[in-house]
Amino acid sequence: MLIRVARYVRASHQGHGLGRRLVQAVAAQLASLGMSALQIGCLAANVPARRFYESLGGRLVDERLFDEAGVMLPEVVYGWADIGALAAIGSTGLEERH
Repeated sequence: MLIRVARYVRASHQGHGLGRRLVQAVAAQLASLGMSALQIGCLAANVPARRFYESLGGRLVDERLFDEAGVMLPEVVYGWADIGALAAIGSTGLEERH
């Protein structure tokens, strides 16, 4: 099953743990639905987002082109094989820094 949703944390709100809590909540919800893995894509040029996903333990699993209204953009995909562990990250005190 593939669900594609775009979510962003405004720059003025970054660095306060909102993105981490958002990813944690998504992982917890998916785990409660019986899903065990998660993949999140971001634009290849978005270095702050890439660092953020890597800080949460995401592993680069794919590079592809993403069709944004007819414009093909390079995208990278990060994956977590165990979203139960990802959902538990919230208690580690990791903070996002962009």
